[in-house]
Amino acid sequence: MEETVTTKTPKRSRRGGVEPVFTRRQLLKAETMAVPRDVLSAVLEEGRLYTKGQAQGLAETFLKRKVN
Repeated sequence: MEETVTTKTPKRSRRGGVEPVFTRRQLLKAETMAVPRDVLSAVLEEGRLYTKGQAQGLAETFLKRKVN
């Protein structure tokens, strides 16, 4: 089953270039991500697009949260 995404707009980087965006599935399959796949699976939403930096930031925020 192929994942369908309705909007694939690249994000503008701070340097003026275009950053590639990825689906949740693509980021979970990526071997270059520095965070565990189970964390990415928990924080990334299906149907949304993320840059690697956004995915990394969401995962790091999740890992640093305070647990009671």
